[in-house]
Amino acid sequence: MRPRRPGTIVVHEGRVVSASGIDRATVDRVIDLQMMDAADWSFAMDNAHPDIRAAARYLAPSHADAGVVTVLARLLARRPAVG
Repeated sequence: MRPRRPGTIVVHEGRVVSASGIDRATVDRVIDLQMMDAADWSFAMDNAHPDIRAAARYLAPSHADAGVVTVLARLLARRPAVG
């Protein structure tokens, strides 16, 4: 790993390990993009940052339109009954 410098995100083995001098939203976006890349199923809300929307395999309604609930309801409706 490289020493920390102001305004940097430190990535080690493909994972963000620290950040300094960078706003939290940028760090969160970098982490979100890593998760999107690693996931078999990736979803972005309609109101997500354009980078996140572009990386997602699926687009869901915005948070204001209950996007998370909509995605979960559709995924759970596809599962076979337990028992």
